[in-house]
Amino acid sequence: MTFAALALVLVVGLQDRTAAPDSPSETPGQEIADAETLARAEEVASELGRYLSAIERHFEAGEDPLSGEPGEAMFSDDACATVPVEEQDLSKFTWVAGAPGRPLVVDQRGEAPLVLDEGTGREDAIDQTRALFRDLERSLGGRPTRAAEIKAKEVLHAVGAGSDSGPDTWDLRFRVRHVRRVSGAEAVATKSIWKIRVTFDGPFLRVVAWAGAVVETLQLGSDPDSSGFVDVTTSVLTGERVKWLAQSIMELRDRFDVDVGVGILGHHGVAVADTNGDGIEDIYLCQPGGIPNQLWLRNADGTAVEAAGAGGLDIIDATTSALFVDLDGDLDRDVVLGLASGVVILTRTDEGYREAARFERIGITSLAAADVNSDGRIDIYACAYANPYDGSTFPVPYHDAENGQMNLMLANVTQRPDELLFGDATVESGLDVAGARFSFAATFEDIDDDGDVDLYVANDFGRNALYINDGDGHFENRSAELGVEDIAAGMGASFADIDGDGRVDLYVTNMESSAGRRVTGQEIFRTELDEETRALYRRHAKGNTLFLRDGDGGFRETGLASEGQWAWGAIPIDLDGNGALDLFVPNGFVTGTNAQAPDL
Repeated sequence: MTFAALALVLVVGLQDRTAAPDSPSETPGQEIADAETLARAEEVASELGRYLSAIERHFEAGEDPLSGEPGEAMFSDDACATVPVEEQDLSKFTWVAGAPGRPLVVDQRGEAPLVLDEGTGREDAIDQTRALFRDLERSLGGRPTRAAEIKAKEVLHAVGAGSDSGPDTWDLRFRVRHVRRVSGAEAVATKSIWKIRVTFDGPFLRVVAWAGAVVETLQLGSDPDSSGFVDVTTSVLTGERVKWLAQSIMELRDRFDVDVGVGILGHHGVAVADTNGDGIEDIYLCQPGGIPNQLWLRNADGTAVEAAGAGGLDIIDATTSALFVDLDGDLDRDVVLGLASGVVILTRTDEGYREAARFERIGITSLAAADVNSDGRIDIYACAYANPYDGSTFPVPYHDAENGQMNLMLANVTQRPDELLFGDATVESGLDVAGARFSFAATFEDIDDDGDVDLYVANDFGRNALYINDGDGHFENRSAELGVEDIAAGMGASFADIDGDGRVDLYVTNMESSAGRRVTGQEIFRTELDEETRALYRRHAKGNTLFLRDGDGGFRETGLASEGQWAWGAIPIDLDGNGALDLFVPNGFVTGTNAQAPDL
């Protein structure tokens, strides 16, 4: 994702504020800003992001990060250092994750506040920035071995737009991850928080002050097997409520009345987010109908406590997906839940979570969030699925069905914190076109590099859709033109630069079935159909598809990474620290054990 698109998502919490220039960066209650200020915030974050990427390249090459252009020239003449905070004042603590015998040691400390030291000057600010990179190198044990992950997390406008007192002043907060892995030695990963004050006058951005600290260091042992995975569920999730996680879907269906909502497919997602602000990410588990959803708050010692009831998140409706995201710009995480009966939006308040909106739609399967119309508010897209396995709808025609449930585009029109307002904008946005298929998953990405988010939807029983955004939140389906219809049994989709050429690629997960290939490949299979249609049936069982972006803006299908069995999605992630993206693909379906039961 480009920095422009990234900033667009993250400036929801932006607010004009009038704090004195030498006061600490604080996070007061915040309101949605006007469109002009939001656009300017995006420009500031993008420009600073490009600068940080440039100095990171020098750092990764073992060079002085401020050498070359723009380097030191980015610091303003009136720049100064920030007040140093000694390490012992930053609430450091250590905890251990991972599996028994394979510890992952985590050292955490607090963030360095951005407080200007008036007795310093430009050279002091530059020296302090170089010292930050020296601290990074010490924490890593050398220079990083792969490109840093830099994400803007907060953009605050310190001086009102159009002020006659000089250029705009902005405070930005970035999260930066570095990794160093050396063959035969332990791997180290760090997370840093950089708080940077800048001035912005037209195209010219200058750094006023830079406070930074390594807030987390992870050390993974040198055991060659230590990068593998071990199931530690039973040592982390403990207590009375674990018993509900141990029962299979079929056991629950035998126990509960069918109207409670225990579906046959078991489509229940997981969300990960720091829900209580302690710096450790927690786990929210969506459950079948009649079983309360669970929120496991993780502790520093690696254990976890179930606490959904205390916050009002122990929903008993059949839940398929959840998103924790700031929807009103007050810097806490609200919640969107996809239910078998629709979409529920809950606002986070001081007392817990409160329902703010509900939209009815049968069979919500997944959710995606992004600012689609560049107004600074996060909007929601929900995929819906008419389940043929419970007799509600059978896909017609089987290989290219459009008789499913209509997906939902929910526009965020919130004006005040804790008062969430959403409207159904499915038709207005153009997403009703090819929007009533059997959708399993959707993902946003800036495909055409124009600064707004586009949308890809993976559909079962037919062709997928790639909707291109015109910048104002109106979409046009151009999947055929760009070569990514992938007519098959679409289950999931992920965007990432798989081949490392700087262009985002697309990995689509489908059904792979050797039996299906044998049946559809026979000469006697559906002889009444033309060869083109027969080929579509064969494609339904072929497996996953990797589309690589070409130089003309479209995609070309490859035969790479097709095997994935009955795949339900994929996560591109560098699991072994070699700088190349791997693919984690969850898969599986029902294997019959009753010889008397009919085949599916």
